[in-house]
Amino acid sequence: MKFISPILLLLLVACSPVYESYFSYSGPSTAEGRHCVSQCQNSQLQCRQACGAGTQSCMNNVLLEAQRDYEIYVLRQQAAGRPIQRSADSFRDDWRCQGIEGNCRQQCVLDYNACFANCGGTVTEQRVCTAFCD
Repeated sequence: MKFISPILLLLLVACSPVYESYFSYSGPSTAEGRHCVSQCQNSQLQCRQACGAGTQSCMNNVLLEAQRDYEIYVLRQQAAGRPIQRSADSFRDDWRCQGIEGNCRQQCVLDYNACFANCGGTVTEQRVCTAFCD
């Protein structure tokens, strides 16, 4: 069995085409359908707000954990008679929260599209290459 070098694999993935989805909407023809779509829009707004709150909550947890880890570090350094050379910010792991909101918002769009279609509307997806296109 042959193994692909992780660096080679990363280069192959990094140069792969990147696609984005764009949606067009054709609303329902009935008054009930249009009312239904307005409820979908309200749900989508609430979903997006929840995404922002989730990201903020993640960042708050990162800050709390960084402060706790820094305090432990300071106590250990002091107990060992060593100087304190790091700051609380050096314990932050902001990357942990990356992508949370984007993934959440993507799910909001998918939920909205399903709701819109269930109301009698038509959703058309167009996938467009946005980077590393042939």
